[in-house]
Amino acid sequence: MQRIDPGIIVILSNGIYSIKLFHKPVISPYKGSSPGRASDRSDPQSVKVVKRTVSCINRLKTIRPKFAFASGSELKQTPMTSSPNLFERLRNGETIQAGDPEAYKMRAASDETRKLLVAMNNASDPEAIRDLLSQITGAEIDESVAVFTPLYINYGKHTRIGKNVFINFGCTFLDLGGITIEDNVLIAPNVSLLSEGHPISPEERHSLVPRSIHIKSNAWIGAGATILPGVTVGRNAIVAAGAIVSKDVPDNVIVGGIPAKIIKTIR
Repeated sequence: MQRIDPGIIVILSNGIYSIKLFHKPVISPYKGSSPGRASDRSDPQSVKVVKRTVSCINRLKTIRPKFAFASGSELKQTPMTSSPNLFERLRNGETIQAGDPEAYKMRAASDETRKLLVAMNNASDPEAIRDLLSQITGAEIDESVAVFTPLYINYGKHTRIGKNVFINFGCTFLDLGGITIEDNVLIAPNVSLLSEGHPISPEERHSLVPRSIHIKSNAWIGAGATILPGVTVGRNAIVAAGAIVSKDVPDNVIVGGIPAKIIKTIR
């Protein structure tokens, strides 16, 4: 005789639902049974459960090619991979197409950020401003950081701010692509850090192209300067007022103009 445990779990690879069929172990009437013996008699209802379970599994195999099956009292776990979410894809520099099914989440996240921005930009206490900025960025803002509001951020969770950073009035951070500001950075009024852009092609214009911005330690960004997507500003560098920076700035130089070019080296 062959014992059958009909406890079977079927898990779809996309994780949407699972089917769980369990019943007590029964004696199979299909192998090694001898009519007339009391010990060989099977519960008809249990046999029906087993038949239905096997039939269900066979049908599912023909519909969905990727399943994880386990039978018996021990469940063997089959690892399942999950795709990166929208914001992980943005941080990884992936272009988000206009028709992406998750694209709506960007607008929804910005709506939530704006609620905190209203409170922060109407606060006057430095500690309260830092606390609200911590909520916006999802990371603690050090007490050595000074922010003169208003400050405008479209998302916040992709902005990282180091210690002893000074951010003056009226700055704008578009940070879906990621913005990193290291220690001791000075940011003058009306500076724009824009880590997002759009394709040149008119047909793809509404897609979003994220590229991270990195401002290294002790840099100084002058008033009204604009740092474009993908730019790194080097350590101790100075960006002159009104400059538009589209390429990386080396350490220890001054850049200025449109587009920004190296004016001199700092010695």
